[in-house]
Order: sequence, then structure tokens, then C-alpha cells
Amino acid sequence: MPRYFGARPVLVDVDPVSLCIDPAKVEAAVSPRTRALIPVHLGGRSAEMEETSAIATRHDLRVIEDAAHAFPTKCKGRMVGSLSDFTCFSFYATKTLTTGEGGIICTVNVKWADRCRITCLHRISHHAWKRHTAEGSWYYEIVAPGSSTT
Repeated sequence: MPRYFGARPVLVDVDPVSLCIDPAKVEAAVSPRTRALIPVHLGGRSAEMEETSAIATRHDLRVIEDAAHAFPTKCKGRMVGSLSDFTCFSFYATKTLTTGEGGIICTVNVKWADRCRITCLHRISHHAWKRHTAEGSWYYEIVAPGSSTT
């Protein structure tokens, strides 16, 4: 998906003990083109979120956690999923929380949450269940251009 937006992912080495992203290497890799940091929590172990968040704050970057292997994991007493701008969980069969497929994005930003909902609804302005309930309406609009990963 990053390539869809014209982004170029920059890989950063991991700490050999935790196997999670090494914040010192993150700091060295940040450039004027950097827009976000994507720490990956691995095997129930949290990445160093305090250091990663501090780097993001210094450089005005977003933090998007990959928490596919981190449910339920805490980082210094706080649950993963409440530590950054976005946290992505996978529900694939090999993950710690599974429904067989799918996933979820967590954010406390209402505007970003609304955009995520519309994106997952094929850019439709109203969820199908809400359209077909007493308080809903059959009327909806396509509010953003579609996307393709091909």
C-alpha cells in the first residue's frame, strides 16, 4: 500500500535482542522526505515506543504501529493500540487474535477514523447496515475516488 501513495519504504535494522526496530537506527534513517515511522511489534514483544514516539515528535512524523503479533501486549504499562497515531492489527489465522481474515485500525483521531471507515466501505458515505435501519436512509454517495493495489 505505501507504493500506492508514491511512498518509498526505508527499512531499518532491528535490535538483535528484541528483534524489534532499533530507535537509534530509526533516527539515523529519518530524512526530509520521511512522513511516518512504522514500528513492528514481534511475537508479543513491544517495540521501543517511547523512543520511537520521541523521534516522531522531533521530526513531526506520524507513527503507525504494526501490531499483528502484539495482542494483548503492553509497553511500559500501556496497551499496544493506544500508543500512537494508528495501530494496525491483523486477524489472519497465524496471528494472536484471529477471525480467519481481516484486521482493524485503531486511532483516537475522529477524522482519521471516519476516513478509514469510508475507505473500507469502498468510499461509500454510509455503512450498509446503517442504510437499512430505521434511522438510516437508502441514499448514499461515493465520496472519494476508488483505489487499486494492482
